[in-house]
Amino acid sequence: NHAAMVVLASAALMAVSSIIVKTLTNTEHPDKIVFYQGVFMTPLSLPFALMDWQPVSPEALFWIFMVTLSSVGAHLLLNRAFKLCDMVMLMPFDFFRLLFTAILAWLAFNETLDILTVAGGILIISGAVWGASHGNEEVRRILRRAMTLGKE
Repeated sequence: NHAAMVVLASAALMAVSSIIVKTLTNTEHPDKIVFYQGVFMTPLSLPFALMDWQPVSPEALFWIFMVTLSSVGAHLLLNRAFKLCDMVMLMPFDFFRLLFTAILAWLAFNETLDILTVAGGILIISGAVWGASHGNEEVRRILRRAMTLGKE
């Protein structure tokens, strides 16, 4: 199925992107990484955007700005987190995106959740919390490092 292949390719590219960003945090400032992500991704995305381009209303511009602002903020925070700890410890928390997306879809688009979606979400988030809680020494090390970085 073509759609399934697109999803798999997207997941693979996201993994590669995360590994590159994690590697760059060893030598580059997180803000610089986010800046260059935007510089490179904008021209790469533009041809795909132009294929379905439509006029943008003032209301849509507002929402585009809000999405951009929250996306840049998320990337800045994620890059700082990559600098503080190993990806293995950090990435399970990425599954909380499922919870926030479900809440936003319910609030903004009046979406409803079925029992399988709720059960799957609970299972995924429980696993992420359980996995993170069993790395207590790693969590303490990260918190100590975060406290010292805040004082610099």
